[in-house]
Amino acid sequence: AFDVGITFFASVVTLSLGFVITVLLGRYLGAGDLGLYRMASTICRIAMLIVAIDILSAMIKYVAEFKDDRTKFNQIVSSGVILFLVHSSKVYI
Repeated sequence: AFDVGITFFASVVTLSLGFVITVLLGRYLGAGDLGLYRMASTICRIAMLIVAIDILSAMIKYVAEFKDDRTKFNQIVSSGVILFLVHSSKVYI
């Protein structure tokens, strides 16, 4: 229940910040440019989804398996983050 609460809180914060940023960008850019920004953002998110296939799922599985072994836990998390960053950087190049 504690982990679900943390995930829920993080989702609420993320959605709230996304809403605020969208409103500010809408006022600053205007309707047409905001539409272009959102379209480019959606394309980047789809590309990130394709690039990150199962990296996060695998991390969740292995972190749950090795939660008591701190060394293995740190190796899995750092490897997953590095792998995700390397693959996601290819999307923007």
